Amino acid sequence: MPSHLSNHLKGVLFVGAAAVAWSLGGLFFRAIALDPWTTSFWRSIFAAVFLACYALIAHQRQGFAAPRGDVRHGLVVSLGIAASMATFLPALALTSVANVALIYATAPILTALLAYFWLRERLDSVTVLCALAVVLGAALLLSSSSQGHGIGGDLLAFASTAALVFVALAIRARPGYSLLPYICLANVFVAAIALPLAPSLAISWHDAALLALFAFLQVALSFTLFTIGARMLPAKETALINALEGPLSPLWVWLAFGEQPTPTTMVSGVIIMTAVFAYIAIAARRQERNRSAYLRPSLQLTVQER
Repeated sequence: MPSHLSNHLKGVLFVGAAAVAWSLGGLFFRAIALDPWTTSFWRSIFAAVFLACYALIAHQRQGFAAPRGDVRHGLVVSLGIAASMATFLPALALTSVANVALIYATAPILTALLAYFWLRERLDSVTVLCALAVVLGAALLLSSSSQGHGIGGDLLAFASTAALVFVALAIRARPGYSLLPYICLANVFVAAIALPLAPSLAISWHDAALLALFAFLQVALSFTLFTIGARMLPAKETALINALEGPLSPLWVWLAFGEQPTPTTMVSGVIIMTAVFAYIAIAARRQERNRSAYLRPSLQLTVQER
């Protein structure tokens, strides 16, 4: 990451990249011909291995060590990530990718409300307008969803969304230490949950390769980027940028498997992505304006001293 970028812009890029990586979940799930619990088990095992190797390299002698005061908070974050992951794939198995994407798109509103009460983060007009646009796009997406899907998948998708919102708020409330060990631990928790529920753990080499790539991109990389970026942004902004996952998820499935979205779904995707990009652009302009205002007095003092 270039050093001249502000922490805010770095956070935007990290969370945006995490959203793109997360949006690949439906694509991988459709490509892997396994039940959701077998997929969850092996995805979590591969992800735990990737994260453990990275943590050992990044921390070197410290390994998985973390300050004592942060252990309890880290475990809470770990359980929140595990809850989000454990409910995601079963939701995809019981409902459509578009339905799951829709429910994930409601995260900005939920995050903004919880952040207001928990973290006392201000609700500005730009955030409210962009979040309402996201909800409008999500409502259009719901109206275009196919019939015949059970409500169980939608409830699991909502549980996964709520858990991820909780994680974003918890990270923002206590920044300043590495969460890599706890993301790794979350995958161990998910594997332990999936183990007794999986009908079989037998997989082919083809499925193993896809599961390894699934684990790296959609779990290890995305959660690492998300936890880094979430430290640098307000929780409501993190969730709003993460809403990019909503329109991208059905897009990848359509490109790969021909599950063509309806015109209404495409319109909703445009609305959501426009709202998110508008928010990012406005936030970047504000950041640059604040930076210029901060530097201007320093430049004037330098000129006077000369």
